[in-house]
Amino acid sequence: ILSRDQEGHVVQIVGTAQDISEEVKAQEEIIALNVSLEDRVKQRTEELNQANIELERLATTDYLTGVMNRRAFLTRAEEEASRCRRYGHIMTFVMMDLDHFKQVNDVHGHDAGDTVLVEVSKYIVGRLRNTDLFGRLGGEEFAMLLIETKASDAMIVTERIREGISKLSIPVDDKNNLKVTVSSGLVDSRESDDVTDLQKMADFALYKAKNSGRNRVVRWFPDANLDEESEGSGNLSRDPH
Repeated sequence: ILSRDQEGHVVQIVGTAQDISEEVKAQEEIIALNVSLEDRVKQRTEELNQANIELERLATTDYLTGVMNRRAFLTRAEEEASRCRRYGHIMTFVMMDLDHFKQVNDVHGHDAGDTVLVEVSKYIVGRLRNTDLFGRLGGEEFAMLLIETKASDAMIVTERIREGISKLSIPVDDKNNLKVTVSSGLVDSRESDDVTDLQKMADFALYKAKNSGRNRVVRWFPDANLDEESEGSGNLSRDPH
């Protein structure tokens, strides 16, 4: 309140004062709590995102070998088949199966079998391009999808892998290494642009490889003669240190 003299000059000011330090402090605490809450929400959101990524990885990855599982591989294969149909490209479907794998488990135990599956998977992954697909379909059965690759070229790639696997010496315990072989059947998308059909054809060629002595690569042909093949010595042997 202002008091003035007759000339209008301010001669007195009357007012009240209020201590707002507590209010300021309260507001600062609220701001700090909001910041803390935002940080917690941000952290929790990041944790959920990481959890979702991990769930997706578990849903699409084979638990033992770390390669794509059956569902993920076939899903990706369908996507590639669609792309091939759209642009007229060629891909080759390869079915692979370790020879006499049951003997590994029966003689050396399932831990040794797991080691073999892991080491063979690592070897194959290391020989493929980033654009190619590789997955474990189940047990000792694997599949490759070679992108922009016709069957004749895929025969060369798959044969190199077959030969390389036959030369591996896989340690399964302190005293023994194992040597294994693989049989493969393949077909390219000029025979069919349907993934299910390609898998059946490649599987039929794999069956031929198994019945022809194992440790070989067989290509599927429409007349089912299956007369183009690459072969080796399909034996499982024990290789001590």
